[in-house]
Parts: sequence; C-alpha cells; structure tokens
Amino acid sequence: PLLSVVSTAAWLARFHSSTTLNQTVNPDLQLAAEFVYGFQEGGDVAAAPVFITKDSDWMGLNLGARYKLDDNLFFAARAEWFDDENAANVLWSSVGATGGDVYSLTTNLDWSVNQHLKIRPELRYDTYKGNGAGLFAGGTSDDQFIALLNAVAYF
Repeated sequence: PLLSVVSTAAWLARFHSSTTLNQTVNPDLQLAAEFVYGFQEGGDVAAAPVFITKDSDWMGLNLGARYKLDDNLFFAARAEWFDDENAANVLWSSVGATGGDVYSLTTNLDWSVNQHLKIRPELRYDTYKGNGAGLFAGGTSDDQFIALLNAVAYF
C-alpha cells in the first residue's frame, strides 16, 4: 500500500524487496534465511496520523530451521529482526509507536495427521525496542507472547 500523499499530482516512490535463501542440509534438516528491504518516499500532507511525511526505509532478517522428527512430524524455529525507524511500513503509529526494532522468536510443530488434515501448534514471543508507546496490546506493552493452534483441512 502507498502510505503517503501529496497536495500536488506528484508521484511518490515505494519499493519493497525480499531475498530468500534455502538450504537442505540433509534429508531431515532445512535452513532458510530471508532479507527484506523497502523504501517509501514521504509526502507533504499529514491528513491523518498514518500517512508518511518523510522519506523512510525499513529492513529485516529472518533465520529459520525445519527438522524432520518423523515422516509426518516436523519441528521448526524462526528468529526475526525488523527495523522500521519511522514506522513507515507497518503503521506502528496507529498504536502510538514511532518506529524502532522488533525481535521475534517462533517455534512450532507441524503434524500431518493424514492427507486431509494438518495440525500446527505454535509459540511466539515478540519484543519492541523503539520510541513512543508500546507496539503491542493496543500500545500498552513492548512485549507479547502468543500461543496458536492452526488446523488446515485439505480437500
């Protein structure tokens, strides 16, 4: 989405890219790394607090591993870092955060019960290091812990 506007008909540039590297170490272990970078040219109209009024960029790095425990059971872990000093990409300003870094750690099990059902319990921890209000819980906390249970049906 384009998150900045101008009072003239000028065009504002927005760019986002990602590079992903995957490596199969052996039949049981897969590794992945992803780097993202983006840029948003700032506008001159601050009609709402979510519009970007200065040139901004963001970047992040994700590192993950997936290990085969059994033919239908995998364990995965992922560490992530995302930097958005001006809150230009993810609209942190909507909760009062003015930009910074987010660090995350996620683990899950991926169980294929049969060809029609996959169950995936997941644990995730996020922490925000930045300015302004907290990023989570409606702007009241810098940290969050999430437990999820996903069920995917194939038909």
